[in-house]
This record gives sequence, structure tokens and C-alpha cells, in this order.
Amino acid sequence: MQNSFIDFTCGAISGISQVLVGHPLEYYKNVNSSTVKIRLQMESRTDQTILNRVITIFKREGIKSFFKGMTSPMTAYVPANAVTMSVYEGSLKNIQSLQIPLALKWFIAGGVAGVAYALVVCPFEMAKCVIQMQYEYLPKEFRSPIHVIMNFIKKEGILSIYKGLQITIVRDIPQNAVYFLSYEWARQTIQFYRGKLNLIEAIICGAFAGFTCCIASYPFDVIKTKLQCEITTPEKQRNYKSKFYDGGILGCYKSIMKQNGCSGFWIGFRSCSIYYMTGCAAQFSVYHFSQEFCKQFRLY
Repeated sequence: MQNSFIDFTCGAISGISQVLVGHPLEYYKNVNSSTVKIRLQMESRTDQTILNRVITIFKREGIKSFFKGMTSPMTAYVPANAVTMSVYEGSLKNIQSLQIPLALKWFIAGGVAGVAYALVVCPFEMAKCVIQMQYEYLPKEFRSPIHVIMNFIKKEGILSIYKGLQITIVRDIPQNAVYFLSYEWARQTIQFYRGKLNLIEAIICGAFAGFTCCIASYPFDVIKTKLQCEITTPEKQRNYKSKFYDGGILGCYKSIMKQNGCSGFWIGFRSCSIYYMTGCAAQFSVYHFSQEFCKQFRLY
């Protein structure tokens, strides 16, 4: 129980560092939903560059625009990261006795943690998308992520804020499975040859994990953004209708393929990969040294 609480606390601390470092870069990915990250994912153009989009956003909205919606990720990602880390550590301990390769254990535990992560962050990611899309694509009717959530609960019920849950789970299972597999492999490889990790090595491990998990999940993330940003459209007028309880995934997939082909699933990837590398570098280095601190004082 004590170890679970420490995993949870270390995860929360690392979540704060991830948001502070990664949030401005995320804005570019979706077109105004997570700084640079969300703006790209909502666009049909495949020729936009990170620098061009950053300059455009800065000229129109100023430096503060890169921190739009930070309340939502702080509110969501800190507890979500805490839950993810504690679920991962707990799952890993529960399957240690299985006679399977260690890498597969990391992969399985990471996938289980991904489900927990998706359940926590889905409403907040939807709200974040709406808030950051308001400048160019949506009317300015919401003041904050909490305002978005409360508004849709009132209008459409509690389940409305879980729009995109299916695709969020589909995204987060492979993302977290690859995430933890890559980090653990890099960390243990370095420790085998060099002993304890120093700060630079911990940052490298986190950045490597961030890049690989981004590759594993990015097309799903593009679909998720488009689905969640549709919540402001009346249900009957939405482009992506749910079929077989898929939450609109199939319709969104077909739309992207028709408009841009396979390249449509990788719009904004460069910005997103930088976001994941920097955010995960901060997250895992802080998590690692938080654990080391606890071990030093025999708390872990």
C-alpha cells in the first residue's frame, strides 16, 4: 500500500513537469486545442511547418495563446499520470510470476495502464480541444474547460463528455504499451553498462520513449481530435456518426482517407513528436529521480 501511494505521488509530480514543458508545443498539433499540436490535426493541409504555424499563432494571439487550456491538462494529466504510473507498477508486480519475456511484461502492464489513463483524461481532452479551437474554428462561447464540461453535461448528459472515449482507449493502449516498453528497455540497457542513470541519461530515456509511443499512436490521436472537436455541433449535424458503437471512428477514418489519403493521419506529426519527446523526457526523469529520492530515505 505504501509503495502504491509513493508511485501515485511520484507520478503526480512527474505529471506537473510534463504539462509545464510540453503544453505550448501541443498547441500546434491540433489547430488550437493543445497549443500548436491540435491546430495542425484539424487542418486538411499537409504542407504546414511548425515554424510557420507558431509565427501565425503568435502574431494573431500573442504569447499567452501557447498556454491556452493549461488548466485542463493540469487538472487532468496530473491525476491521470499519477493513476497511470501506479497502475503500471501494480500491474507489473502482479504479472512478475508469469513465465514470459520481461519485455512482454512491460508491454502488457503499459497497455493496462493505458486503459486507466484514457478513462481519466477523456473528458478533459475533449474540453481542451473545444477551448483551443475557439479562435479559428469555433464560436467563443466557453470560458474554461470546466465550463465546457458543465455545459455539455447540462445539455446532453454525463455521457456527452466522454465523446471520443472509444478512440481514446484505442490510442492509449498501444501508446502506453510502447511507452513503458521503450523506457524500461532504454533505462535498463544504460544501467547495465553504466550503472545508475544520471540526469542526461534519464532525459534521453524519456525522450526515446516519447518518440516511439508517438509513432505507435499518432494516427489514432488525429482521429480523436476530429471526433472530440465535433461535440459543439448538434448531434444530428455531426459528420462522424457512430456505427456499431465505434463512436464515429470508422466514419472519421474514411473522411481523412478520402480527403488526404494516408498522409492525413500524420498531419502535425513533427510538432507532436517534439511535444512527446520533451514532455516525456521531463516526465520520466522527474519520476525516476522522485523514486530514487524515496528509496534514499527508505520510503520505497
